[in-house]
Amino acid sequence: MSDTPKLNTDEIYEHLEKVRAEAPLIQSITNFVTVNDVANVTLAIGARPCMAENPVEIEDITNITDGLNLNLGNTNAFDAMEIAIKVANKNDIPVVVDPVGVGIGKFRMDFTNKLINDYKVSAVKGNASELNTIILGSFSSSGVDVSKDDVITEDNLIRKASDYKEYALRKNTAVLVTGAIDIVTDGKNTIAVRNGDEMMDKITGSGCMLSSVLCSFITANTDLFKSCVSAAVVFSIAGQKAAQSIQNDEGIGTFKVRFMDYLYNITLEDIKKYADFTYLEV
Repeated sequence: MSDTPKLNTDEIYEHLEKVRAEAPLIQSITNFVTVNDVANVTLAIGARPCMAENPVEIEDITNITDGLNLNLGNTNAFDAMEIAIKVANKNDIPVVVDPVGVGIGKFRMDFTNKLINDYKVSAVKGNASELNTIILGSFSSSGVDVSKDDVITEDNLIRKASDYKEYALRKNTAVLVTGAIDIVTDGKNTIAVRNGDEMMDKITGSGCMLSSVLCSFITANTDLFKSCVSAAVVFSIAGQKAAQSIQNDEGIGTFKVRFMDYLYNITLEDIKKYADFTYLEV
């Protein structure tokens, strides 16, 4: 573990407040299924969304943005993504890569590896199946969802965290792996986040939304690792609170609306009450 002081709940709230104060412009090239939700969650966290993806204008647009979020579920926009990441690297704009469905086949796998290997990527965010696919170089997929065999549990937590830590160190990037337990690592420090609720898996695009929130946090804050953890904690607490508010005659529609509300209204008291994260010795 590095000598950096450990993250605390006050810092998490400070990272959130920095997003709200700076309102960074986040360019998300995301898939058509979730584009509206990604834009709205970006607004809810206090940042500003930009959802352009036309290759003709993408260079000009990326030049004026503060953060770049690339969702590989939008396979039609790979050309625009490569133009955008070149501009982002030139301008030192933080980049998040979300390798949605990378285990489906060679097309997504090759482009994911090209982005991570050929360009500077601040953070890679995906579920355990997606990260395992990238690390092992073998196709393993349950569509865009995590496979049952890849689910992060208390029993396999340290082993999986060690793999992700080694990958982060080798690729010089932060890694956020989502699941019932989230794992965040920068190759030096590793944290497990145990917030959230299974209802978050019942709405389309929760992972896509997290990628934009993650990009907002790392864009507004200077400490990459701590801002990644802060994004995961804040996002998951909102989901946890929303799930706890659901009554017997309510369901995922209500949950989705309340999740946005809780994310928009999250306070220091919420973070102090709910935050559940621990450093891992891996």
